[in-house]
Formats: sequence, C-alpha cells, structure tokens
Amino acid sequence: MGTLERIRSVSPYFLALFAILFVGFMVISDLDFGTLMRQGDNYQTAVLATINGDEILYKDFEEKVREQVEQKRAQMGENETEINEEQIRQQVWDQMINEILVKQEAEKIGLHVSNAELLDVMLENPPDYLQNAFKDSAGNFQRQFYLDVVTNPDGIYSRLPQSMSEQEKRDYINNWKKDLLRIQNEILKQKLYESLAAVVNTSNGFVSPNFAEQKFVDEKGAASANYILIDIKRIPDSIVAVSDQEIQTYYEKVKKFFEQKPKRKMKYAQFQLKASDKDSANAMKSIKKISDDLLSVSSTQAKDSMFTMRMRDFESAINDFKPMIEIDQKLAPYISTIPDSSVVGPITLPDATYFIRVDGKRSGENQVVRASHILINFDNNKDSAKAEAMKILARAKGNEDFATLARQYSKDQGSGMQGGDLGFFGKGKMVKPFEDAAFAATVGSIVGPIESQFGYHIIKVVDKNADELKYSQIKIKPAMSKATEKSIKRIAYEFKKELEKGTVNFDTLAKKYEIQAKETTLFEQGKPILGSNFLTAKAFEGKLNDIFDPMEIKNQGIIVAQITEVREAGYSTLEDLKQMITRRLQKAKKLDMVKAKAEEAFNKVKGLDSLTAATSIDTALKVNKVDKINNTGNMQAAGYDYVFTTNCFELPIGKISGPIRGELGYFIIQVTGRELPSPETNKTDFDTYVTELKKNPSRQPLYYQWYNKIKADAKIEDFRSKFYREY
Repeated sequence: MGTLERIRSVSPYFLALFAILFVGFMVISDLDFGTLMRQGDNYQTAVLATINGDEILYKDFEEKVREQVEQKRAQMGENETEINEEQIRQQVWDQMINEILVKQEAEKIGLHVSNAELLDVMLENPPDYLQNAFKDSAGNFQRQFYLDVVTNPDGIYSRLPQSMSEQEKRDYINNWKKDLLRIQNEILKQKLYESLAAVVNTSNGFVSPNFAEQKFVDEKGAASANYILIDIKRIPDSIVAVSDQEIQTYYEKVKKFFEQKPKRKMKYAQFQLKASDKDSANAMKSIKKISDDLLSVSSTQAKDSMFTMRMRDFESAINDFKPMIEIDQKLAPYISTIPDSSVVGPITLPDATYFIRVDGKRSGENQVVRASHILINFDNNKDSAKAEAMKILARAKGNEDFATLARQYSKDQGSGMQGGDLGFFGKGKMVKPFEDAAFAATVGSIVGPIESQFGYHIIKVVDKNADELKYSQIKIKPAMSKATEKSIKRIAYEFKKELEKGTVNFDTLAKKYEIQAKETTLFEQGKPILGSNFLTAKAFEGKLNDIFDPMEIKNQGIIVAQITEVREAGYSTLEDLKQMITRRLQKAKKLDMVKAKAEEAFNKVKGLDSLTAATSIDTALKVNKVDKINNTGNMQAAGYDYVFTTNCFELPIGKISGPIRGELGYFIIQVTGRELPSPETNKTDFDTYVTELKKNPSRQPLYYQWYNKIKADAKIEDFRSKFYREY
C-alpha cells in the first residue's frame, strides 16, 4: 500500500483537512506578509503592472528578484560582482507575465488541479529539491519526518533545536509555510503547462490526425531526384524595372497584413561616462608606484608583504583554490605560468592592469586543456571545406602564425577575433570529436581537420593543466573621477539647453560638440531602446519634437534625446514596405522572364528516359541531384524551396515533369526514388511521434505562435519605469 493510500485508510477526512490546510496557508501567508506591508508602507502595495486586469505588485516582483539574486550569489561566490541584476529583473518579468497569461487561458478553458493530484505529488513523489531539506547527515531521506511536516507544519515547532530562539523558530515555520505555497504553485504551474499544451495541441488542431500524419511523412519520408533549375539569379535586378504605380497597387493589396502598433523614433546624443586623460594618467601613476615598490625589495617574503600592503590601497581579491577552468579566462594563461609564492605584474589586459600573487598550487583531480582552433564551415559542401582546412593546416604546421590564420579564416567569430583562443576547458564542455582530439594531442601540437557538426576544426593545443591554484590579485583600471563625471554631465545639459533654443538642428549641434548624432529605428511601446524601458516610456509620454533632460542609462552613458517621429496605430507606410514590395515584384517578373527558357529546356529533355542525359543534348543544361531529402523545403546545397520538395513527394517516379514554377526559378524534375513511412505500417513509431508532439510543445513552433499571439493581444500596463531607473 502506497503512502497516500495508508493515509487515506487512517483518516477518511484527511483529504478535506489537507485542502483546508493549504487554503489556510495561503490566507495566513497573504495576511502575514501583505497586511503588515500595507499597514506601514504604501510603497509595498504599489502596482508594478497589470495584465488583462490582473495585478503584479511591486513587493511580489521584488521578492522574486531578490530570490534570484541570492541564488546567483550563492552559485557565483566570489564573483558576485558579475551578477547582472537588470537581466534578472527582465527574466523575472517575463516569467511572471508568462505565468499570469497561461493561468488566465487555463481558467478560460476550465483547467484546474485537484487536491488529490497535489497529494499524489507531495506525498508519493516529493521533488528532489524538497527531499534535500529532509536528509540526515548520511544523506538519507527522512520520509516520516517529511510527512509529519507536510501534514502538520506547526508540529515541527517542538522538534526544532533548543538553541534556536523563539523568533527564529517562528521565522523557520513561516518560511516553511511559504515554501509549501511555493511548491503548490510550482505543481499547479506544471499541471497547467502540461494540460494547456495538450488543449492547445488538440483543440486548435495542432496535432489533429491529418496534421500528425502529414508531419510524420514530411519529416520521416525521403525522396531522391535529378533536376534542372532555370535560376532567376542569372537575371540582375538592374534590368528588371518596377514602376511606382505597380508598387502602389501591390501595397494597397497587402497593407492590411501589416498592421502596426503606435511607434516612435528619436535622435539622441551620447556622452560617454569614461575616465579622462587625467584619470588615466593617475592610474598609470598607481601602476608605476606598485611596480616600483615591488622592485624595491628582493626577497620573496618582502615582496609578499609589499603586495599585501598594496592590496589595502587598491581594488583587490583573494581567490581560494580553483581549477584552471574556473579562473577568469583573461588571467588564466598568465596565472598558469607563475611559480608558487611568486608575484607577477603589471599584466596589461584590455579591461585593466593586474598584479598577481600565486599563494598556493596543488594537483587537482581533473585535467583541463587550453586550445585554439580554426573553424571551417561545411556550407553544404564538405569536400571543399575539408580541402580548405587541409591547406590551412599545412600553413599552420609550416610555422605560420596560428593566431593570424585564425583571425583570417576561422568562421567562429567569437574565438577568431581572439586568434582562435578558447581558453581552458574540461571534459564535457566541447563537442565529443573536438574534445577527444584536444585531450589526446600533446602540448604545442597542431591537429586536424577534426569533423564535428559545426564543420572542420584545426586545433592547436596550447597547454594542459591539472593544477588548482590559490591566488591574490590587485586590479587597476582608469577610474572616472567625480570631477570628470560632473564635467560630462555639465556638457550634456549645455547641449540640451542649446537644442531647446531652436536656432540650430540636432545634427549641426552634435558636430559642434564633436559627437555623433544617432537615430533609433521606429520602436513600439514596451520595447527597450538602448537597453532602457525608461527611455521608451518617456518617448511615449512625450509628443513630437520634445527634448528630454539628460538621463544616465547603464552601459550607454548620458543620453540627450529628442522625439523626431510619431506614428499612431494603423498600417505600415508605403515607404516602410517599398523595398520588400520591390523585391517581390522583381522576383515575379524574373520568373516570368525565365519561363520561356524553362519551356525550351523541357521540350529538349521530355522524351529522355533519364534526365542525366540532358547534357548530351545541350551542354548548357546542368543536371543537379538531391538524395533522400525530406519535405521541409531543404534542397541540400541548393537552398530552400518548398515547391520543389513538395513535388519530389508528389510527382510520379521516373517521369520527367516540368517546367514547374518554384521560389528559386523553374524546375524540371525527375524523381528517382521515394520512401514514404505509413502511419498504419509504422504504428509504433507514429504513436511515439504523436505522443512526443503532444507532450513537448517546444517541438511545435505553432505553440509559441499561440503564446505570442495571446501575449500580443493582452492588455499589459507596464509601470516599471516608476521604480527602476533602467526602465
């Protein structure tokens, strides 16, 4: 008998009592937290947003943000300065919007979670994170203690350590009650997502039988064909004229599909908050001072003492034993070469200048590798990619500078700009073929080409290290002084005052101040501009030509902005769509222009048994081949054309068909083979496919289309700019 059944057999009223208990927790928590806040601090009752009338309170939002920040801080330890609180706020915001919208939609279609379902999860299968709180010193889950707490949380009061104060005990119990609520909400959310996904998938026809069967055949089927493409790329745009009247006529037909929300555009001047030349000179003096101090002593002990003394005067940090992979990768290559108990510096890097002292080294359990690589993409042609990789490999082994070759040829832009350097990495961090080659190679060797799903890699192993290092650092970078900051802000205010006079336009004034006048694209409400929702909110509060006071925006400096365009709700303008319309009309005309050539080619080959013989009739006819493609538009090396792939699955096998008008041009196609999986004969595979399709909405773009649609239609009032400056 399971735990749930045992409890039910003992108390027939348990289910009802449990439900009351949960409701009680919700009420108590709201009263204990909400009432106390409302009594003394109206700020805590302020509304941060409304979503279709449902409120998000500032206190609830901020509580979630604090939780996330603390979790990050616990994970990052000494690197907590790297926590991006603005990013966390945005993540919490998206999460809360999502929860409310999904819950609202669930309520519309009558979804709910029963107490029995809650009990089944809470008592029969408690989540791992909850079990962890009830493990003894040996790591064993104390199920009975857990059940006691779940069914009677107040009963744990007497079981708490006597060393705890009365207030600490009360806080512990209150926190546990809040945890229970949080768990309930998590279970509810999971149930809602699963149920809602199923409802969306079935009720909206996303996984209707016909849809599922067609999708199964499209994805799992395979077709092979030979074809001739009369490509419209052979016709340059310059000879395809499109008149203004044609563009206007097309615009009137399609504009209804391009509704737009209210939009704004701004010009802005950007005054960077950065250290002045004088500030930089002061930093250089500090660097020289530390260097001179360290050079003035010779013994290891004296250098150690001097380093410790200077740590008190400048930005510094003490780092406990870390494997090389966990050390700041800018510093790791330098630190790995410093002998134990040695001081090295200055080390000048783009972000700052460092002085490093290695306080200890020990052998770790796991080896890490530092490597550089050059990536050559397949680009749908593995043979040519491999040939190119072999040429570069030969040059690298011929003592050409690897970093220079990486900057010139690597398609991995991130590492390419760093001369191919990937820093240190451990096992499980790279794709398997790359990892195997890097760990197998000796330090200093260059190996390759190594094939992965990304392309061909040429790998240079720079270092291997299993050490764990304890080190201290002094970090010096030019710091903007208060005087410099005041000067920049003063100049920004002067710019704004001159602009308000109206005697000179924005661009001219920017030139006078030796800065660049920049302009935003048209943007909608709720979309951050320059990373700031606050700036967006100001733009929609103002009117045309309004000039805003200088405002400091994180990572942007001081911004002076002016509204230069106001668009109300309506359709995209002809000017907005002109380029797109022109391309579409040109494409249609190009297809008309090659039609005759396609018919001519078809007349030459229609009597052939095999399309491959076409070149014997006319050497200008190039015959291409696709092998085992599915019906997703992918023509392998040729690109994407759904018309082509659909015909590969519908045309009679062996018959030369055409000319067929596609997206890329006109096709003459001979299907050479086709494998179509039948849902009836492949029932097990088909059933598994449908199950996965239903339970995993991430495989369904349509699910996200549905969610994005309800979000777009939702009435969301965002008041974050009243509470957070970056918004």
